Amino acid sequence: MRLLLAALLLGCPATGELSGDDDDAADDDDTADDDDSSDDDDSNDDDDSNDDDDSAVRTVGLMLHEDGAWPGYTLFAPMQSTTTWLIDNDGLVVHTWTSDVTPGLSAYLLEGGQLLRTANPGQGPSFPLQAGGAGGRVDLLDWDGDLLFSHEVFSADERQHHDVEPMPGGTVLIIAWERKTEAEALAAGRDPALIADGELWSEMLLEVATSGPAAGQVVWQWHLWDHLVQDFDPMLPGYGDPAEFPERVDINFARNGNDDWQHINSVAFRADRQEVVLSSHHNSEVWVIDHALSTADAAGPAGDLLYRWGNAQASGLGDPSDQRLFVQHDARWIPEGSPGAGNLLVFNNGGGRPEGDVSSVLELTPPLDYVRIDGDAWGGTVVSEWFGDPPESFFAQRISGAQRLPNGNTLICDGPAGTFFELTDDGQRVWEYVSPVGPQGPVDQGERPVNSQGFWSNPVFRATRYAGDGPELTGRDLVPLGTVEGP
Repeated sequence: MRLLLAALLLGCPATGELSGDDDDAADDDDTADDDDSSDDDDSNDDDDSNDDDDSAVRTVGLMLHEDGAWPGYTLFAPMQSTTTWLIDNDGLVVHTWTSDVTPGLSAYLLEGGQLLRTANPGQGPSFPLQAGGAGGRVDLLDWDGDLLFSHEVFSADERQHHDVEPMPGGTVLIIAWERKTEAEALAAGRDPALIADGELWSEMLLEVATSGPAAGQVVWQWHLWDHLVQDFDPMLPGYGDPAEFPERVDINFARNGNDDWQHINSVAFRADRQEVVLSSHHNSEVWVIDHALSTADAAGPAGDLLYRWGNAQASGLGDPSDQRLFVQHDARWIPEGSPGAGNLLVFNNGGGRPEGDVSSVLELTPPLDYVRIDGDAWGGTVVSEWFGDPPESFFAQRISGAQRLPNGNTLICDGPAGTFFELTDDGQRVWEYVSPVGPQGPVDQGERPVNSQGFWSNPVFRATRYAGDGPELTGRDLVPLGTVEGP
């Protein structure tokens, strides 16, 4: 089957080129209410389509489904919606879950059809840190939408944000900000010029049990604050040349003086090596840490970075010409059973690239056991890097992600444009879907999801494909229920 969009007629995004709402190309405002754009014209649309739909022009929903697409079901939680959708490859809804609040920001299917979903309790001056990607709660729902577990990380001193990772054994890893006062930041060697509002928000990982007697308890944790280096004040702890301690994070390497210092935006676990990979947006780096440690050991040198890659300037071991990642998202290991297993797949947003704002999807093989030569940055082999054709035709300024599928295809989420597309290993597009969900909910076919200013607005943090015969969906009723969009 082949469905293709005649989108240029309405200026509807089909490849994900959506920007213009922020003059700082490297700024990652992962929020749902400012997805404004003055540029809705995406150049890879094809208005010479064989459109088997009754409507003359399709604006949302399924745009393309060709032979070679990996069969499965795609989960997405639109950033402006309280509903999470599961659709088949024909763009038909097979299941939904409803929450009381919008996501904050990720959602995952678990074994038995359970939904693990982050939630954003709210924004406003009375709430903790107002920054892109803010959440505050993690919910676990069964297939019928009944709440099995809920846990808040939402106070004056801490807040869940962006992503979580379901772990073997019924726990979940949660990314959270933790507040440091100005006095604490200065005592750690932070340059006073880099403290804007009398506080600094660092990062931590909290592993929380979701069931059993320990449900809701933190069973493991890691704090970035325990792994710092600074060359600002020799009288303070952690003093040293950052280039001599690349396993530690320079507290004064900062993209700006914002309270949200690192803006970690993804977390993923590799069970066979007991390692966690994090994506530091503001450092433009991916970090690997050891999870096979006690919490006490994780607070010491053993909990320092095992590996870092993407921007050697951040460790003092490179210059701008060495930078390969640019405000990236969604660093994850390619799973067993998929081509490239064990490599890292990263959505490289590309804001601030010297050659221009261009997004790509990068596959990286880290060095064996993260071996590093003293005086050099950690290496890594870029196996492949997919760009649009031409490269400038594809730019997703913020959010977004990529998933390697078992047949070797890659599912890409262009987050700002709410567009998911599947590429073969030679870059052919075989499936594409545009989320119909805007600020007021799903729109009808032929309409455009727009915000109050009239700009295209249907952001999705990430989309994930699941096999129908996998542990998440085996035995579930997957009868199509119609489309997300209206007629």
